[in-house]
Amino acid sequence: MSRSAISAALLLCLTACLPALAQETGSGTDGGNTVAAQANNEEQAQDAVTAPGALPLPEPQRYTDWTVQCATDAESGAENCVLFQHLTVDTGQRLMTMQVSKLPPREGQTESRALVVTVPLGVHLPSGMRLQVDDAEAIDLTYERCDQGGCYAGSILDASLLESLMKGNDCRVTFNNLNGKSITATMSLSGFTAGYRAVSES
Repeated sequence: MSRSAISAALLLCLTACLPALAQETGSGTDGGNTVAAQANNEEQAQDAVTAPGALPLPEPQRYTDWTVQCATDAESGAENCVLFQHLTVDTGQRLMTMQVSKLPPREGQTESRALVVTVPLGVHLPSGMRLQVDDAEAIDLTYERCDQGGCYAGSILDASLLESLMKGNDCRVTFNNLNGKSITATMSLSGFTAGYRAVSES
């Protein structure tokens, strides 16, 4: 898949896929670096729940450090599930959200999923983002868009990346703030495999 096709697919995912709705939190540290506070997503989440065509959300399902949230479209009856984890700093500010979402179907293509990482506003966009699972080679993620909920970077979840995440222990994400300070957030992969299997069955 070309880079332009990947970007288009991810942008569709960011606008059409479920947001990470539940308020489950991980733990993390920003190493003393600060970035602009991320806008509160709760109002957006409530809008998503009460919007026309949305049914009440079922209880989220926890898989160790990961959470699965599903929603059903009232008109089509289609169910869409998101696997996600929130990471917060000691102050309670959300530093990062990582989620796996099903991409909107495209004619003639097989079903695929995207890995999307959300960080607060105030990051240095040209520096991009790097993701590393354990000691594997890091991959580059490109910021696709920013809005009041933060800045989003992502990648098509191909077989190689999926295998790394399912077999890994931790995932480290590195990005820069506007002052050029490097921030590395470490997210546990405990429960990712079980959560992904649950999402895949939806």
